[in-house]
Amino acid sequence: MHGRFKLVARRKRRISDETAAVLVLFLDDPGKERYGREIAIETKLKSGSLYPMLRRLENREILVSAWEDLQDAVDGGRRPRRLYSLRGTDEAKSLLAEWRAAQTSSGRSRIGGTLPA
Repeated sequence: MHGRFKLVARRKRRISDETAAVLVLFLDDPGKERYGREIAIETKLKSGSLYPMLRRLENREILVSAWEDLQDAVDGGRRPRRLYSLRGTDEAKSLLAEWRAAQTSSGRSRIGGTLPA
């Protein structure tokens, strides 16, 4: 087929239980900025899983991050932290709805926390 290209639709990857836990955390309080260690404690995820996931969520424009204000860090007696906040609320809700439907159809148990509508 010279001169023709076959377009292949890229299948959307379903989110993991761990990603669902992170999204639930952010959707429980959409306006709140959170730093990595706080997210790790709340979700019980290890940093080796959490930080790559946060980067993927940023790449999908669901989360956005920025460094904490230097003066806030100095006042708190610590190094500046990277703060994450929810940017794509509708996308996060949509992903959770798909995840929830997959959980229901497969009979798997849900993560803790309240899943937003």
